Amino acid sequence: MLRSCQQEYKADRCADYRTLAPPVVQEEGQTRSAILIVPGFGGWTGLYSDMVSALRDRGHPEVAVVPVSTHEWLPNAFAGRSFAWYLSRVQAELTRLFNRHGPVSVIAHSQGGVLALILLGSQPYDGVIYNGAAKAEALVTLGTGFTSAEDYPFRDVFGWQERRSNEAPLPADLPAHEADQIRKRSLAFAKYYYPDASRLPDVRIACVAGCCEEGQRRGLGLDQLRSWIYETYSLTSYRVSLKRSQVVGDGVTPTCLTMLPGSSGVIIFEGVRHMNIFPFYGLPWYGSPEVVAVWDKCLR
Repeated sequence: MLRSCQQEYKADRCADYRTLAPPVVQEEGQTRSAILIVPGFGGWTGLYSDMVSALRDRGHPEVAVVPVSTHEWLPNAFAGRSFAWYLSRVQAELTRLFNRHGPVSVIAHSQGGVLALILLGSQPYDGVIYNGAAKAEALVTLGTGFTSAEDYPFRDVFGWQERRSNEAPLPADLPAHEADQIRKRSLAFAKYYYPDASRLPDVRIACVAGCCEEGQRRGLGLDQLRSWIYETYSLTSYRVSLKRSQVVGDGVTPTCLTMLPGSSGVIIFEGVRHMNIFPFYGLPWYGSPEVVAVWDKCLR
């Protein structure tokens, strides 16, 4: 079913996902891990305040969010800047937490999950090998789309710079267009080098997704204007990712794109949205305490 969904995009109902394997649950009584939250593209530190509170209440000794502001993403959106500036911040926070608490659990929201794969991996990105897996024990992705019909805003990996001396060589028989995409687009880069969880064998990976059917134009029971904005936003997001809108998802990411093959578990939440800002404000999302209580069981 997963292969059919990812390749043909035919899973159009939340019920299609209910047979997925549950995540690996850690034993009770273990010392809890420190948490690093990695915001997604366009996200900012304060967006995750309720998630931070929920995780602290559940006994994690320290919960940090990578410091970032919305305006800092603008060069990536409009100038094709690489994400090296952001990954350096994630690496700094990961190192700080590791030095204080040992192996860290990384919670990556939205396309922050794609960047987390690059950070945890050992392939050079824009000239830097991060190898964050040496300091992380788990990765939980929240609404991450691991593939897309449209790479925006994950465009240039190396910008207009020359090929780096430590850039991993690509197979000679790889089609030129595909090789160019891998070198220039972060999403293609991550998909090529980290197509499944086996590429990060020392990190336990779980994928979390929301599943709502607004993409089929069902009413939300909210006021008419907000409902229209929500549906328009969702349909547009789904169409960008899949070139079609009649799918289920969390209002931003289609559910069928959120599963990294080989992950230790997949959690599907019906009725859970991508984020807690307008037009989603007030609806359950990945950072709501009752939602955190479920996916937190994947963590030490």
